[in-house]
Amino acid sequence: MGVVYSAVHERLGRPVAIKVLRKELSENTELSSRFQMEAELVTRIGHPNIVAVYDFGRLPSGSLYYVMEKIKGQSLRSRLDKKQLSPADIVQVFGPLLSAVRAAHEIGVIHRDLKPDTAASEENTA
Repeated sequence: MGVVYSAVHERLGRPVAIKVLRKELSENTELSSRFQMEAELVTRIGHPNIVAVYDFGRLPSGSLYYVMEKIKGQSLRSRLDKKQLSPADIVQVFGPLLSAVRAAHEIGVIHRDLKPDTAASEENTA
């Protein structure tokens, strides 16, 4: 649906990730509303295992974007490709994940896009 860029906040000097919805999708009322709602809900959840959203807007091109906390890490897929997870590894990985999902569920949010293949360190850079 879009692309995530690695950047540095100009005034704060803080590393951030910028998620940009493709222009043609930004013109779709339903998808643009969902994208904006995603940014707002992430902020409402306010959980330590969910990235913080710092800003939201529309680029001159018409594409919607939001700016979020940049985290370092590897995808679950790349970790599994290296070795099978031990029981301790499973607790280390899934404990925080399930805590975050629970926090979302507590405010009525159901995450529809959990996947093992994405990590902040593997996304696009600009």
